[in-house]
Amino acid sequence: MGTSFDPLGHIKLSVSDYPGKSKAFYQKLFSDLGYTQVDDGDDGGGWKTPEGLGIWISQAEVAEPKYVHGAPGLHHLCLKVGSRKRVDEIHQILVERDVRIFNTP
Repeated sequence: MGTSFDPLGHIKLSVSDYPGKSKAFYQKLFSDLGYTQVDDGDDGGGWKTPEGLGIWISQAEVAEPKYVHGAPGLHHLCLKVGSRKRVDEIHQILVERDVRIFNTP
């Protein structure tokens, strides 16, 4: 068995506009969190947390149904950081980028 990009396993999220919106968003967010990008393509990318969990973001294969917060399916993805101060810093970065935030820290 060879070396894995994501030794703890991974989660994959499908998004509606990877090349237009999501690629830049996740590259910046995951960079801010100290994640390593392990794959970079036109329709998707992969990152590894310092602990080894892979997070793969890719272009959705179908346009419908659109995501509805609170509907069946993935509710949210929790990304941990080392301190409350860091949580507040990342939150502020997202606010400055005008990201829709459902619940403040």
